[in-house]
Amino acid sequence: MYLWHRRIGHLNPNMIDTMYWQEIVKGLTIESLLAFDYLCSSCTYGKLYQLPLPKQSSTNYNQMELVVIDLTGPMSVVT
Repeated sequence: MYLWHRRIGHLNPNMIDTMYWQEIVKGLTIESLLAFDYLCSSCTYGKLYQLPLPKQSSTNYNQMELVVIDLTGPMSVVT
């Protein structure tokens, strides 16, 4: 399954399994139908990368052009 994970652009293994069982892709053969227990380093690095948040925005907004609302309210657990 790792081979197909790489071939199909690091697609979620559950989706590859679904494509196999529903026969969505012709020629998709999986030698081992065991759980995908391999930790893909490319996927891991791709999910880790984040740009740092800016300290301050330099964009000027007109009045009511940008509205920020807290929908959750005060949190019961201190984070």
